[in-house]
Amino acid sequence: MAQNLMVGVHLGRPLPQSPDHSLINHVINHAETPQVRDHATSASMGFHSDAQADILQLGCKQQAVDGGTSSIVDAGSVLLKMKDRGYIAEVAILQQLNFYRDVTRYQFVDQTGCEPYMAMPPFSVYNGRLWSTFNGNHYELCNRKYPTACSLSDLQRQAIRVFQQTAQELELQLTLQPGDILLLNNHTMLHARSTFKDGPEPHQRRHLIRLWLGCEEMAALAPPHLGFERCYGPSFDPAAYHGLLKPQPALFHVPSSSEDSGL
Repeated sequence: MAQNLMVGVHLGRPLPQSPDHSLINHVINHAETPQVRDHATSASMGFHSDAQADILQLGCKQQAVDGGTSSIVDAGSVLLKMKDRGYIAEVAILQQLNFYRDVTRYQFVDQTGCEPYMAMPPFSVYNGRLWSTFNGNHYELCNRKYPTACSLSDLQRQAIRVFQQTAQELELQLTLQPGDILLLNNHTMLHARSTFKDGPEPHQRRHLIRLWLGCEEMAALAPPHLGFERCYGPSFDPAAYHGLLKPQPALFHVPSSSEDSGL
């Protein structure tokens, strides 16, 4: 998958994906690991965007024996379809600031004097562009963790449900094969995944390699709520990604195997 990494480095700056500053995430089933993150199971995932990146890159090393289909959809098309069907209130509420995310899932901050959550509307229009950070699961997680400050209304939940249902009608399904690379503008395109089943042999285990890429040109145009520092731990060296082109042990924050990055 060396080509996967090289393509990403030429498009943007790889960003850390975990507290140990790993620049690569091996997306495989780690369901047996405590506190595993959403993507590291075999369960399905609804449409969402990864707010930590400007560009999402997924490279397929191995596909599961069954399932694991990737789906993509254009956020603007979904919102327009909702409007056409009369869901005006739902579209409007999806652009409000009172949707919250758990800060610790997105960046490292000194918790002293800081709120443990941050406002992040599913969609916003800024500098004449549509910006998407939709992730219904994360809104619910924050609601459960901070029910008073980050509560979700019935209309908000209705809007999330309608959006997901409409997105499924417009989706493009892709079954990535070994060697395939999927690149998405993370601010306009949403992605999802069907449940999958691995086989008993190592070569039958679904294995994708994920990069989160930051682009200065896109960041300069982004709305204020996307201006948070994309770093999961202190003392991250922004030059670390150079290690992907010419490995330098002091800067090379890449897991040595897929088993190192299940969380």
